[in-house]
Amino acid sequence: MSPAELLALPKVELHCHLEGSVPASLALELARRNGLPAPGTDRGLYEFETLEEFLEDYVAVSGVLRTPDDFTEVAYASLAAGARDGLVYREVAFNPTNHPGVDVADAVEAIGEGIASARAEFGVDARILVAVNREHGADVALGLVRRVVELADPLVVGIGLDHNELVGPPEEFAEAFALAGSAGLGRTAHAGERGDADEVRRTLDVLGVTRIDHGYAVLRDPGLLRRSLDEGVHYATCWSTSQWHAGPAGSPIPPMLAAGLDVSVSSDDPPMLGTGIGAEFLAAGEACGWTLADARAVVLAAAHASFLPGTEKAALLERLTREA
Repeated sequence: MSPAELLALPKVELHCHLEGSVPASLALELARRNGLPAPGTDRGLYEFETLEEFLEDYVAVSGVLRTPDDFTEVAYASLAAGARDGLVYREVAFNPTNHPGVDVADAVEAIGEGIASARAEFGVDARILVAVNREHGADVALGLVRRVVELADPLVVGIGLDHNELVGPPEEFAEAFALAGSAGLGRTAHAGERGDADEVRRTLDVLGVTRIDHGYAVLRDPGLLRRSLDEGVHYATCWSTSQWHAGPAGSPIPPMLAAGLDVSVSSDDPPMLGTGIGAEFLAAGEACGWTLADARAVVLAAAHASFLPGTEKAALLERLTREA
């Protein structure tokens, strides 16, 4: 299929971080507006070579989102950018504990206002995943999930687990994820991004997730691969991120698709990685030789794996069929 057809295809993404969706220019403006030092280091904002350097920038940019208007502006701007690439639905994650002094309820309401504005103007919709920063520990995670359950805001459809996989093993967050599951929230977690297949297995075992963010290490373990196929585990992958970790070996996404895994493609942290949902689909489509049917299958896999309630998921699937 042509690049124009692929860009026009209605798209769904499940793996995109609000704090990673702030263009550098907007991050600097928010810092100035809030009377804060410019985020970043001597190497320059969004100029990183390692995951640790990336996370330094991610936390620094998180720190300049201080007011409800900041969250609204970022949510609106990121969805507007996605809509230009054919995005119709996104599950956007944000890390409340990366924003000291900002109440979760206030942030959710503000993000919701940005979503509503983007929906009215561009027809793109979104829901929220409240993400646990695994570097902040189990007690903080449990307190956060308790607050989310107490809020019972319909915009929040699930929780996630992110930041450095080398810090905070999945077992530490079993209680928090069990509480989320008992409240009917969807559960996903970053695992296997850095090549540890056992981490993917343990995440499935102890956190009760139905989705794995990244998960590239699944290809290293035939037993885990078979389990993922049998259980229908969804892998919310990101082309640019997978390339960054894979190096000369190339992205693991084509062999994941070839193995029959349930896979979608998302943009992760678009401005930070210099990408967008359109660019991610173009790169994946070219490498995989997608036909229109192939590309639509990836979009539909994301829609089916979304944490939307049944009637809303059915409406999304109907929209994708109609618009495609």
